[in-house]
Amino acid sequence: MIISLTAVCADSVERYKAVYLLSWFKCLTNSIMAVVFSNRISIPIQRLVESTLSIAKGNFKEKINITSKNEIGQLAHTFNYMAERLDEYSQDMRELFVSTIKSLAAAIDTKDPYTHGHSERVASISTMIAKELGLPPQEVERVYIAALLHDVGKIGIDDHLLKKGTGITEDEYNNIIKQHPVLGASIMAPIKQLQKIIPGAKYHHERFDGRGYPEGLAGKDIPLLARIIAIADTYDAMTSERPYQKAMNQLSVIGKIKEWSGSRFDPDIVTAFISAIEKERRSNA
Repeated sequence: MIISLTAVCADSVERYKAVYLLSWFKCLTNSIMAVVFSNRISIPIQRLVESTLSIAKGNFKEKINITSKNEIGQLAHTFNYMAERLDEYSQDMRELFVSTIKSLAAAIDTKDPYTHGHSERVASISTMIAKELGLPPQEVERVYIAALLHDVGKIGIDDHLLKKGTGITEDEYNNIIKQHPVLGASIMAPIKQLQKIIPGAKYHHERFDGRGYPEGLAGKDIPLLARIIAIADTYDAMTSERPYQKAMNQLSVIGKIKEWSGSRFDPDIVTAFISAIEKERRSNA
């Protein structure tokens, strides 16, 4: 009887162990499944959140790469479609914005027959310099727009003064003509989208040695946009016919700009300008 009872107890213990092990295995399996299932949901959600934040910042070319066919996958598809439509809208608005600025620049240039096409040429040269400096595309576009609008302040100057040429008095030049960069900055100040453009127009007559206007800034204190536009503006003015000067040939003007490196102009920008001009000449040869 004692042996039989011992056997029964041993059997019960073994059964208890088996039930315990089975329960533990089930718990472990459920935990593993929970983790797997959780990752299958949390990872796509994390991707969705990251891409949505990127789209919200204006990166409409962002794509949410989720291929699952559940609700999360459908949501990702909807976001991708929305981003494509926003990108198209953004491009349309940009084209409208740039076209409007070009029209405004052309209107400014027509105030003086000697500067017809000047703003567009300065913008083109400035863009070449910006690319040669290795600036990112967004910054290159900013340089282009700033150069288009660099003379916008001339809207506030009477046409007869702009056309007087050599007949303009020192007082008129100092107190009216030289105010056009500040006038331009004032005109653009209320426009939120042009805030980063204003320094290019306001300071393009500053000199690297600090002897320019309107504030006498020097060296790297002059905004990069303005340092670029200063060279492009000078180059186009000197190679164009003006009432106060005859057009100079390209090589002579390049020689002058080299001569003014470190005084009127930033030497680094001069180097980039010369390199860009040489590349253009070779491509057109």
